[in-house]
Amino acid sequence: MKLKKVGVLSLSAALSLSVFSSQVSASDLPNQNKEKQIITIASVDSEVNKETLIKKLKQLFPGRFDFLSSKDFYFNTGHRYSEDDESIIRYNLSFNKDYDGKQVYGGIEFVGEELELQSFYYSPLDYKDAIFPAKVTEKKALEIAKEFLDSQYPNLSYQLNSDDLNYYPIPMNLTEPISYRFQFERLENDIPVMGQSTNVTVLGNGEITEVYSGDFQKSKATYDENNPILNAESALKKLKADLDVTLQYMVNYDYRGEETQVKLVYGVETQVNAIHAKDGKWLVGREFTDKLPQLNNIKMLTNKPINTTAKPITENDAKEIAKKLLRPGNDDIKLRIQEVSEQENDYLGRSIYSVVYMYESRNSGNGASIEIDKNTGEVISFYDISDDVFGYDPSDKDKAGLTYTQAVAKALEKIKEFSPSIMHEYSYPINNELNKLEQDRDETFLTFPRVKNGIIVSGDSIQVSIKKDGSLRRYSVQSPVVKEWPSIDKAVAKEKALQDYLDQLDAKLAYTKVDYEKNHYSLVYFREFANQFHYYNAITGEWESQSYYTVDPGTSVEISHPTAEQELNYLIKAGIIKVDDPDTFNADAPLTKGEALDVLMKSIANYYELERVEYQDKETFSNIDKDHEYYSVIELAAQQKIIDTEQDTFSVDENISNEELAYWYIRALGLDLAAKHSDIYTLSFKDSDLIQKKYTGYVALANQLGLFNVKYKLFNPSHEVTLAELAVANIKLAKLIGETRSY
Repeated sequence: MKLKKVGVLSLSAALSLSVFSSQVSASDLPNQNKEKQIITIASVDSEVNKETLIKKLKQLFPGRFDFLSSKDFYFNTGHRYSEDDESIIRYNLSFNKDYDGKQVYGGIEFVGEELELQSFYYSPLDYKDAIFPAKVTEKKALEIAKEFLDSQYPNLSYQLNSDDLNYYPIPMNLTEPISYRFQFERLENDIPVMGQSTNVTVLGNGEITEVYSGDFQKSKATYDENNPILNAESALKKLKADLDVTLQYMVNYDYRGEETQVKLVYGVETQVNAIHAKDGKWLVGREFTDKLPQLNNIKMLTNKPINTTAKPITENDAKEIAKKLLRPGNDDIKLRIQEVSEQENDYLGRSIYSVVYMYESRNSGNGASIEIDKNTGEVISFYDISDDVFGYDPSDKDKAGLTYTQAVAKALEKIKEFSPSIMHEYSYPINNELNKLEQDRDETFLTFPRVKNGIIVSGDSIQVSIKKDGSLRRYSVQSPVVKEWPSIDKAVAKEKALQDYLDQLDAKLAYTKVDYEKNHYSLVYFREFANQFHYYNAITGEWESQSYYTVDPGTSVEISHPTAEQELNYLIKAGIIKVDDPDTFNADAPLTKGEALDVLMKSIANYYELERVEYQDKETFSNIDKDHEYYSVIELAAQQKIIDTEQDTFSVDENISNEELAYWYIRALGLDLAAKHSDIYTLSFKDSDLIQKKYTGYVALANQLGLFNVKYKLFNPSHEVTLAELAVANIKLAKLIGETRSY
């Protein structure tokens, strides 16, 4: 494998064309990245079995899984995704075992006759060397990832995507292991091929824990020649001439508070985001064209709510609704409803029933699931797999499909049947012309966007796919509950937003598959923005990062320090401490107990523990109420018995001393009972007589565990702890805690 290192193509370049897109498209928000529809194959005509895959796994990772026997593995006989060619079969091998007092689990997927590696994940037994400071540096981890890629694809050429979207979906704490995620773009003629990237994750101890490869290609593809083509300057000029921005709402799901928020943004109209590098024609749908299609005006599906008799349903009701959606089977194939389970969908803010079903025959089985709103009986998610089960009628290939207008009419019938309570909030497709060009002979994909205050809601839509015979293939509702909508009257001028976008626009060259029925890649210039992982806030006129970033990837800072530089910068990167101005930042100033506890709890507690601290009928401390800035960390520390709760107040503004910090640390480690017996401990410090008796056991244990840097045999019990000292000590504490946890 030949490896190059260059910048990344924009995220928007990899996304399918949607109605609108902010910098990070709403189609890339949580809940939109649903797992692919899986079609299960209970039995396949293949020589592949469990032992075959176990052997293959152990060849990929020599010595890694020798402690597992055949009985520890579970073998999935076969499946494929709905978009796979019918001849493609995927095989899964997974394991989950209690070993040496810990849980180890993982899985791997192979695809095709040659059993090519598609994906791999692994949770190892030991994380000790992966917790900060990790045994393996990022540079060494990259070498490990490259060596693995070399062994898998020796005849292919890749480049490291140095600007990959490498973020933590939830805030880190110091007890969690470090992992390095690398994305490698496959190259053809030294040009990236979209959809063919491979992601490799290396744990801080040097073990590969995740691998994911791009689209599987059964046959060799063809590619446009890369000479002659338009130069980048000409391509950029053409892309800029077409750029426009539109005021829209953007759904923003915050993982930390599990809350759906809406932002008012200026987003790019992404009907077209690429041109052919050979002749400059626009890539519209599945073809290149000289003429750009125009967006339709907003037209609501209905002007007023439809009267419905919607009411809560039972599990049996959900089962009956599912049966009406499914083909009943025949003498050879039986429909089985295997399970109905109630689940909470945090993104949609709804309780749903998930109905799992299977079509079973003598030799095989195919299954999927349907999601139904528990409170209304309305369908949320459905995919029809009947054609895969019962087969296609050969004569259907010659039958004419529906016109676009007919497909829209059929989709409206389904929306009225499945989502009548929200139908009045949604518009006809905005990009009719684009949909017509994308229309497949066998299927028409339609997106009906939500409209609020006269503008489109990006990330909220009803998506319907109609087959050529007028029946339903897919149905998906993405309609979260929204508490507050920003006022559109407060938006900055469109001209300012457009200019800010133009200032960031660039053209990037890549290969992409235009028609997925043909194994050919066309050479195009994609539209790319420098500030690609942000959205444009229409209220402030500024670029902002998504809520799922721990630290804004564009604003992370680094500071210097003589004794704690590495530790402080890691806490900044983890979002545990914030630095507004590096020039005035002082890590050597004493910390108050409130400040120290804030850093400590964010270092060792999971984010959801801090976000979900239960409000008490009576606060633990009379001076710390629900409105106090440190309420969550103080209450959580009290609940976890880290701080003393016998006092009526908490001295939040008093500086923290060494002996008091030792007390917190030992209680955080669960050693309070042992530390209370102060008489059994003998301290060898020169200033032992200055340590308060109630802290003797805590100081002794903290010292024995190496949590404090003791110099000249002086503990300095009353010394006021600085942020730099706390950063060093917290990392030592977190490593002790992290080594005993399972992940």
